[in-house]
Amino acid sequence: MISSSLSRRKLLQNQPAHVAIPVLLALALTSLSWPAGAATTIEAETNRPGGDYDSIDLSHSEPNACRTACENDVRCKAYTYVRPGVQGRLAQCYLKSTVPDPVHDSCCVSGVKSSGSPRTTIPAPAPAATPVSEAGVAENCPASICSNTVATLSEWDERSNSCRKTAVYPCFPFACDSDETGFCGGSCTTDAQCATGAVCNTHTGTCAPSGSICVDSFSLIESDGNQIDCSPYRCDAGTCRDSCDADVDCSGSFRCVQGQCSK
Repeated sequence: MISSSLSRRKLLQNQPAHVAIPVLLALALTSLSWPAGAATTIEAETNRPGGDYDSIDLSHSEPNACRTACENDVRCKAYTYVRPGVQGRLAQCYLKSTVPDPVHDSCCVSGVKSSGSPRTTIPAPAPAATPVSEAGVAENCPASICSNTVATLSEWDERSNSCRKTAVYPCFPFACDSDETGFCGGSCTTDAQCATGAVCNTHTGTCAPSGSICVDSFSLIESDGNQIDCSPYRCDAGTCRDSCDADVDCSGSFRCVQGQCSK
């Protein structure tokens, strides 16, 4: 998925907050108006390793910015967004010249850009469906809603005339944007702009975990942003276990045998 030799360019990293946030909001809203015959998907908790031709450092932890970058580049066939803290303090966006196979991974959000006729025939909407005005779409189907440090991305489905959820994305270590744009925050000046369990580094303007914490059942993130895979043992109270009490304490096909996770 990722090559350290790739060229890097910055996306909104050096923009002041009052400029960057409206621009990102515009990017997200623009992504809802795709050109005829083209679409770019959002695949939550999915990595598509390989095929990278460019990478972008994102100062704002928002997958739609990566999706839009792919849509606006004719070379891009797929993308992978890597959340902040996985490969450093900034989120990463990888643009791909091929369409690699998807791999389930909580680190990432990916997507594929397609064009031309749909591969499958989709039934026409029911005749009784009533079109919704642009104002109605914006009110009833915002591109993103952020609550309790989780951003929910949505898009309007014209066929069903309804709002469709496309991804759910945790903001940690940031809280929801303090300007209520519906996105995760991407910078901080106080701890209040960070998620529970994280503090604001006022020198860098970024949130970081205040100590090692579990980010899912089998991985933790350290205070320096380094992520550790606890497998085959469960992550428990900010540490990787080294023994088990039951099968639920083991990952994948491992089973708890005499206090140890074994195949």
